[in-house]
Amino acid sequence: MKLNKNILKSFVAATALLFAVSCDTDNKNEFQQGGTSEIGAYARITDIGDTGINLLDPSISSFAANIEFVDDAGGTSINKYEIFATFRDNTILNEGDPNYSVTEEVKVGSWTSDDAAWGSNEKYATLDFSIAASDVISALGVDVANISANDQIAYRGEISLTDGRTFSLANTGKSITSELFYNDAFAWNSTFACPQSAETFVGAYTVTVEQGVTPFSSTFIADGATVDIVATGGTSRKFDFGFLSAYGFAQTFFFDLVCEETIVNAVETNVVCTTGGISWGPIKGDNGVYDPADDASFTVILNNFVKDGGCGVDKHKVTLTFTKN
Repeated sequence: MKLNKNILKSFVAATALLFAVSCDTDNKNEFQQGGTSEIGAYARITDIGDTGINLLDPSISSFAANIEFVDDAGGTSINKYEIFATFRDNTILNEGDPNYSVTEEVKVGSWTSDDAAWGSNEKYATLDFSIAASDVISALGVDVANISANDQIAYRGEISLTDGRTFSLANTGKSITSELFYNDAFAWNSTFACPQSAETFVGAYTVTVEQGVTPFSSTFIADGATVDIVATGGTSRKFDFGFLSAYGFAQTFFFDLVCEETIVNAVETNVVCTTGGISWGPIKGDNGVYDPADDASFTVILNNFVKDGGCGVDKHKVTLTFTKN
């Protein structure tokens, strides 16, 4: 069957949301709780560090923040502030695979009013804290070997007052939790990831086709082709190439560097036989690999012809090796 290039217009939309908040705290009902008018307390974040956890070395990561305690007694009714944690296994590939989630909360931090200081406005008590990621992992009893990129530690904060009452996300109204100004310190997520310099895995690479001869006397990309890889973010990369070596249709390939694995982005092309577009994409649980400390070479694995564009071709595995020039 003859291949035709169906030239289509592509639309790329980028949306940026800019939130500007200007508030007078004296005009706010800062203590509205749930569906009642009970006066309680809340904590709001004034400064927070990087919440990500380096999966390659969790010991260098921590969860650190500065928070302000707001109550109706100038901060004097605050007795203690505690943080609890659970673990979310977000990377269960197949039904029946083990789920390493830990749903029973573990207390990972506790501070009393003696640990707090007074802020520059001398109105609210403030607290600086830092929790080592490795300590949290240990407290949860999670084996680092069972943690994957995009898994998360979920933190929950709770305030106890001197009269015995407690306040957390569960009994705090949306007037606090849904407004940007309050930036409440009742719940956060820390996601496991592997940072990668945008200056690595870029530039000219030669491609070797290890596997994946397609119909039409073509490989996914020409064996021995040279591509110029560009960083689109810390771990995101792209390059332009000629799709299907016998034809060389101009396409762009996108992939991510995720904790020693290369993850291919799904792309539907404008190349068709009769209808739709030929597409490629990742193979679940079967990815290429890279060494975060050495960008001399890496591999990419994908399925080609996930959608066959009306060509009557089955999807098939493609393995490529990239060697830096």
